Amino acid sequence: MIVVNWLMRLYKQQVDRGGEAHIEQPEASILFKRPSAQVLRKPGKYHAFRSVLDQCAAGLRDPVSKAPIRKRTWIVTSSQQLAHVLDRKCVCRVPHQHLQGTVRLASGNTVR
Repeated sequence: MIVVNWLMRLYKQQVDRGGEAHIEQPEASILFKRPSAQVLRKPGKYHAFRSVLDQCAAGLRDPVSKAPIRKRTWIVTSSQQLAHVLDRKCVCRVPHQHLQGTVRLASGNTVR
């Protein structure tokens, strides 16, 4: 998978230059299961810390119904501190809106 190889190369370059690197993907993504991404799981220079963010915990809501939208997202980062901050699970006690299709806002704009 060319995109995964390119992304891993960018991640490594950023870390090699002394910077932080972060990758975000939806929960269902297979990116982190690809062989070239396994370097992120191993101890060493490129080890990444993983966070699971339920976006409703960060305020994601349906623009019309205002119902929370869970949208679970995996984030891997070279920063342990950032991983800790972003690791937020759903604590909602109400039904969630499911993501599908588009929503037309009162302004007439469409959101996917």
